[in-house]
Amino acid sequence: MPSNIIADAEAGGYSYYDKFRNKDGSWNWPKNLGFAEDPVKTTLPVGTRLDRYGKPDGSFLAPKGTPYEQRALAPGARAEKYYEYEVIKPLPVIQGKIAPAFEQPGGGIQILPNLEERVDVQWLIDNDYLKKVN
Repeated sequence: MPSNIIADAEAGGYSYYDKFRNKDGSWNWPKNLGFAEDPVKTTLPVGTRLDRYGKPDGSFLAPKGTPYEQRALAPGARAEKYYEYEVIKPLPVIQGKIAPAFEQPGGGIQILPNLEERVDVQWLIDNDYLKKVN
């Protein structure tokens, strides 16, 4: 390593992103599941287009085309693969305005399946609520 570069350990091990983490290292997500206000219950009709950054092992979705900054995702999420989905069976959800987080304004709409237990996007695909379109 060149002598003019300071390793993280020598610099105290601090990362810019540490300010967004809890003491245990997990992301410091906003309260209320990231909703800025109380979410509303609704059912998404067949044909609704949704998307998300990240693998289908997460539960949160947004209306297709929601600007990245309005999603208030954790640092690094933009590097995750982007997926688009279409609702193929009426899908009960809660949805609402996204709270600001991680120095992003939020303000978009986030969607969370509202079934008897929390499920991820892969479960919604496997159980014929969603199909991947990209």
